[in-house]
Amino acid sequence: MSAVLSDRTVDEMNELRMVSEVDAAGRATERATQADLRAKEDTLYRYREAFEFGEKVSECDVEFNRVVEQATKSAAATRARSWRQVSGLTAGAVRG
Repeated sequence: MSAVLSDRTVDEMNELRMVSEVDAAGRATERATQADLRAKEDTLYRYREAFEFGEKVSECDVEFNRVVEQATKSAAATRARSWRQVSGLTAGAVRG
């Protein structure tokens, strides 16, 4: 099922998501273990591959956010889970 969202709504959600993700990524960088960093690199590699071959990248985006969420090791994880849901909405939205 696709949500029908206005272009403005999708743009606003993506902008808000971007601000939140930048903050979470910064915290994850400060707290990341070697395993977290390897997981991030693996996910980015799969993302680049999918993009280069014209495949759907939304699953890679969700996986990257999961990796960042895990690396934050804090209450910010709740925010990341919320934005994964927003990612799903904006990725599958039909712009109206």
